[in-house]
Amino acid sequence: MTLVAATMSYFVLFFLANDFVVLNPAEAAALASTSRAVGLAAITIYLTGLTLVGIGLVPIGVLIVWSKAVPPWMGWWAVVSGALMLFTWAILAYVGTGFAVTAAGSAGALLFFVMFGLWLVVRGLPTPAAD
Repeated sequence: MTLVAATMSYFVLFFLANDFVVLNPAEAAALASTSRAVGLAAITIYLTGLTLVGIGLVPIGVLIVWSKAVPPWMGWWAVVSGALMLFTWAILAYVGTGFAVTAAGSAGALLFFVMFGLWLVVRGLPTPAAD
């Protein structure tokens, strides 16, 4: 949900920039100020969404490792990807390296969800043995 809100904020920025070009210079200061506020809100919402995905991936990975319903390496993959995504806020302090770490975590999370989904489609979850 937060990623959708951030994307919508970027659309608002697009329309504000369009108005900035079209309107007279007298209103340019108000549009620039509004654009800065919407941009700050958009990046905050986006970083919060990435953090929440990272927070969710870590326990999912731990449960996969603990249950052994699917290969444990998949769970470790989720834990590492989620942990990397928890460094999302480092983007603000370390623009180059913070983005690289978060991008690696996001790519790992995407790959995890694809692998996990394929595993469930092809093999499914094991059924418990009847006593």
